[in-house]
Amino acid sequence: MDYLEEAKNKIDQSQGVRDLAHKAQLTELAMVYAAIAQAEAAAQRAFVYLSKGRLTAARMTSKVHDSLCARCRTCITACPFEARSYDVVNHRVTVDAATCQGCGICAVACPNGAAELKGPNDRQNLAIIEASLMGSWSAGP
Repeated sequence: MDYLEEAKNKIDQSQGVRDLAHKAQLTELAMVYAAIAQAEAAAQRAFVYLSKGRLTAARMTSKVHDSLCARCRTCITACPFEARSYDVVNHRVTVDAATCQGCGICAVACPNGAAELKGPNDRQNLAIIEASLMGSWSAGP
């Protein structure tokens, strides 16, 4: 009787090992599907940009005051658009103006105030307002 119980226990244990192996395969397969889905989403985002024929940058973009920057890279991890990177050769944080959306999260995250949003200056802002007003006045009532 002991022999039969021992054989049954071994069979049950081997079934448990097979179940674990099957679950591990399913987990790996799920990770592969997730990676494929992320790649497809990235390709779709790239297609949207490339199909326009031109890229439009945000009105405001970020810049880095190199003399204030401590190279802590906090702004790089904070940027949701991955517009910032660290230039290892020049030892400085760089901003890709085409990718930057001017959200200001980097400026808030920077402990030294080295990250700053730059946009149109006062003269350019007045020209934009004037052009908007002239466009609405020329349209007439």
